[in-house]
Amino acid sequence: GLFDSAGYTVAKGYNDFKSKSSKASKIILIQEDGKAADALPYAIDQKADDLTLTQITESAIASLSKNAPKGFFLMVEGGKIDWACHSNDAATFFNEVVDMDNAIKVAYEFYIKYPKETLIIVTADHETGGIHLGTGKSALNLKAFQYQKCSQDVLSNHIKDLRKSKPQVSWEDIRTLLSETMGFWKELPLTWSQEKKLHDTYEESFSETSNARMEKSLYSENE
Repeated sequence: GLFDSAGYTVAKGYNDFKSKSSKASKIILIQEDGKAADALPYAIDQKADDLTLTQITESAIASLSKNAPKGFFLMVEGGKIDWACHSNDAATFFNEVVDMDNAIKVAYEFYIKYPKETLIIVTADHETGGIHLGTGKSALNLKAFQYQKCSQDVLSNHIKDLRKSKPQVSWEDIRTLLSETMGFWKELPLTWSQEKKLHDTYEESFSETSNARMEKSLYSENE
């Protein structure tokens, strides 16, 4: 293939990289076969065999620092922070920032070894979604986000799967799904008015005369 003719070794997944990197002069690291090729999954959705930003950073440093008498330049992007913010998916955004922080730790460990030769710059080119730091009072219960188990994208896919598997999705089906994925009624008790709002939305979305209403952002379209 094109990569082979150019002298590149292709590693599919982190374990494949570890087995091939020592003998490769130039290497490309991608997801394993069967995984999405265009982007990593959100950190909140990652499975044990998914490639992570930390693994990519670690692998890139190991590869580029090998036989590099003049040093090297590496750019790592936590690009899905932006995706989550476009969807206003706060819990997913928080997990993406932590994921990016873990990748920075790998770079910092390299800096500790070579402090006089290493410069690390962490920056952002723009902000989306209205997330900001402040010193004013807020009624937002940030601790509630820890109970969200998946991104809006994955939650939307679960709802689509329910629609496909059942001729009529019941309120109990949705209640169970929201309990498992969002922590509602388990870790997060809901008031009567909060549950009513969810139930009204269910009635609107799953009645025989209504169609699923999709919310579209720059990178996704969810129910």
